[in-house]
Amino acid sequence: MEMRYTMNAKRASANKLSKKKDRNKVKQAFHANDNKQTTNSSLAERLQKVNDHFMNR
Repeated sequence: MEMRYTMNAKRASANKLSKKKDRNKVKQAFHANDNKQTTNSSLAERLQKVNDHFMNR
């Protein structure tokens, strides 16, 4: 995650990196509450959600 930002950025800025926010996003995608996540959600759908989040970082 951090590596992707630093490779895509012209100048990497440490204050733009938010490890806690990124970690929470991944946790939310894989360990969501049953109320928020449907039971039909597959691993591929969850991976796609995480990939979409980090696409432009």
